[in-house]
Amino acid sequence: MRGVRVVATGSYVPDGVINNDHLGQHYGCDPEWIVRRTGISERRHALPHQATSDLCFEAARACIDRAGVNPAD
Repeated sequence: MRGVRVVATGSYVPDGVINNDHLGQHYGCDPEWIVRRTGISERRHALPHQATSDLCFEAARACIDRAGVNPAD
């Protein structure tokens, strides 16, 4: 397609956080060991009341805002 371009992108990070302290307690390992092995210190997850469509909606809203377009257009 000619004349088509991406003017913005959007993303959304869910509200739920699981950090390495939680994982370390749950699995019986040192949280710093997890960071050294994976480079990851926390993970995000959707809360029980958040559906995939809720996450998509927030990402789309961020994209529309960044693009500076009116959703009604």
